[in-house]
Amino acid sequence: EMQAILDGITDGFYTLDNEWRFTYVNPALTQSFSVPREEIVGKHLLEATPQVEHSIFYPAMAEAYEKQHTTYAEGVAPSNGRIYFCTFYPIKNGLAVYSVDVTEYKEKETQVERQNQLLREIAHMQSHQLRGPVASILGLAQLVNMDNFTDPANKELVQSIIEATRALDDVIKHINDKTSEAAEG
Repeated sequence: EMQAILDGITDGFYTLDNEWRFTYVNPALTQSFSVPREEIVGKHLLEATPQVEHSIFYPAMAEAYEKQHTTYAEGVAPSNGRIYFCTFYPIKNGLAVYSVDVTEYKEKETQVERQNQLLREIAHMQSHQLRGPVASILGLAQLVNMDNFTDPANKELVQSIIEATRALDDVIKHINDKTSEAAEG
């Protein structure tokens, strides 16, 4: 009954004996390794999966076994390039390993972080870069001689207002581009 349960879970699970030979491998793990169960069970870990020795998982496995406490590791599996979160449990005669493929979750997490970074950039632009041109426009507008529109200084002030408005328009376009980029991401 226990084997039927372990065979039915969709996450990888395997056990190693005290000599680090595979004693059990569930179908989910053999599928991720793309190797039949018969080719793994009975083999030493480093014989069946030699690339694991240079991965982030090996030190966590060794620590769990040597110190007899549960350890965790997350990283890219050298066998298939996918990201796994593994839990290593010391057991009476070796080690039990539970492995969850978190690749899609990590990709979404990266995408969300990228969107958050874009939103932070947009907020920064809105709070800092928009204020400069707006302050210039407001300050220049107060200098316009409203009593005498033909005052020669007004022409120079209006030209400065136009330049500040163009600068404001450029910032708004840049914000719109970043907002579109965030929406697409």
